[in-house]
Amino acid sequence: QAAAQQARDTQLRDAIQRANKVIYQTARTQANCEGMGTTVVAGLFFDDKLTIAHVGDSRMYRCREGKIEQVTQDHSLLQELVSRGFYTPEEAQRAAAKNYVT
Repeated sequence: QAAAQQARDTQLRDAIQRANKVIYQTARTQANCEGMGTTVVAGLFFDDKLTIAHVGDSRMYRCREGKIEQVTQDHSLLQELVSRGFYTPEEAQRAAAKNYVT
């Protein structure tokens, strides 16, 4: 069962890496797409397991028994500053530079 889980994890990782390669190449070769990038949140269900992957400042949430809970943490400069105690979550909501992805 561990081998099957590892295969699913690899599948998800490889799909994200392939998409990233296409986006990166497009941004490099098409002037109108220069600087282009993206973020991703993906989930792969199999049996009673869920493998999640995320890159950037897109978030995954879980809705359970009427409550919504954030599952992932942003890969952003602002989130890193909050995590290190430079900003409170409330201060971060008013910060100017919200979308710098790390």
